[in-house]
Amino acid sequence: MFTSPSQFHTRNNKDAALFNAYPAKLMQPAGGKEPGVVLMKGKAIRAVMPVSEALRLANEIADSIAAAKAGS
Repeated sequence: MFTSPSQFHTRNNKDAALFNAYPAKLMQPAGGKEPGVVLMKGKAIRAVMPVSEALRLANEIADSIAAAKAGS
């Protein structure tokens, strides 16, 4: 499990509050559109991904929350 040093506690909490996820449309090379998600920190785009990858990430986040709460 990753451990963040105590001196970064305030910064980590402030940074975390700036992240948001919004619906997105990803343009395909052939011209089609694919539903997706954009992750933003403030006004900066941090990642754009198709729904399948957003679901994978959401599951990893949920699993990580459960592990962190369990103390593993």
